[in-house]
Amino acid sequence: MRKPIFALTLLFCLPNGAALAETPVGQARIESGRTSIALADGWRFRLGGEGAAPSAPGFDDSTWDKVSVPHSWNRIGEYALKRSAETNNTQGIGWYRLTVNAPTAEAGQRQYLDFAAVGAIADVWVNGVHVGQHRGAFSRFRFDVTAQWKPGGTNLISVRADNSKPAIDSSTEDVIPLAGDFFVHGGIYRGVSLVTVNEVGIDLLDFGGPGVYARASQVTEGQALVEVVTRLRNSGTRSRNLTVVTKVTDAAGKEAGFRSMAVPVRAGATAFVAPTLDVL
Repeated sequence: MRKPIFALTLLFCLPNGAALAETPVGQARIESGRTSIALADGWRFRLGGEGAAPSAPGFDDSTWDKVSVPHSWNRIGEYALKRSAETNNTQGIGWYRLTVNAPTAEAGQRQYLDFAAVGAIADVWVNGVHVGQHRGAFSRFRFDVTAQWKPGGTNLISVRADNSKPAIDSSTEDVIPLAGDFFVHGGIYRGVSLVTVNEVGIDLLDFGGPGVYARASQVTEGQALVEVVTRLRNSGTRSRNLTVVTKVTDAAGKEAGFRSMAVPVRAGATAFVAPTLDVL
């Protein structure tokens, strides 16, 4: 029996009824008012280097390699007692730098750097300011860089990636995996994006997740109960009253479930709604 296909749409409304955000889950666009720019080309890379000198805007990287991300300094893939010279399983630190001529942004919008994965520890600087560290080679993470970013200007992103072999007193001593039959590649080995969003909307700092989570709590032949958790963040300076409209449609566009819920979100705070939809 062919299973039905459904689409989930969220609509956030301000008190005056103006739409703030729309979310087709599982599609490329997550939120209207959100722009995402892939930062794939133009990176400079160097293997090795201690300290934080390459994070400074005036640092000379003209002799570094030109690379695009995703990128890794490792070449692994041979299952043999003796690997060829083409194999490179170097573990340690690598540096990346990217100069971005940023687009302009509207007042109140916020900028995030989205990393799909960096192996295995990532330290990130924007315009010479350390904005955060992420430990773990396999998960997506984001940093809110609004305070450091210059919309419409030139910006520098610096990343120090570390895939040192886990050992006592090493930088990766407690970063999983500590052992296994696979290799943890070093570098920005998945994509990077600059994401610009409204100051009120889906929470992009929810551990790098999408901020919208749906699960079926009960399924029968004719209907299903679907709980949709939406996490919200208000990065503005005043409280907002939102109306979250959750709608499920089938493959033909016919509405199969609907809920509307009001939720206040205090300034600088997070909130969530979790309606259960009766999907027919």
